Amino acid sequence: MVFERKRLRKIFGPTHENGSWRIKTNQELDKTIKHKDIINLATAQRLGWYGHIERMQETRMVKAIHAWKPISKRPMGRPKIRWEDDVKKRYTEVKRAKLEDHCPGERKMEGSGWEGQNSALIVVEPY
Repeated sequence: MVFERKRLRKIFGPTHENGSWRIKTNQELDKTIKHKDIINLATAQRLGWYGHIERMQETRMVKAIHAWKPISKRPMGRPKIRWEDDVKKRYTEVKRAKLEDHCPGERKMEGSGWEGQNSALIVVEPY
């Protein structure tokens, strides 16, 4: 939260009051962003953009760039976290949270292959 507050103070800037400038308090920042979590907002926007790309026509340039796979290999060592990897991770977290929130006390049919699945909630996988 400290880093988030620093960024918000930088974004919204200081307040001019009675001829002097001062930084915004945490309460003023909360009131400005309406008590929303900026990290969740950014994640939701990223997932929204990902869904937008997936729904685009194949002829669009953004879709073509997103679908393009390089011929070369990635360098040795620990792989860098790619935008798409993070989006897929967040997507599975959101999907899991929606499944748990939708039917917290639903009885599961054991042994039928439907464990952990909910027939009322349909989630389309991007890949």
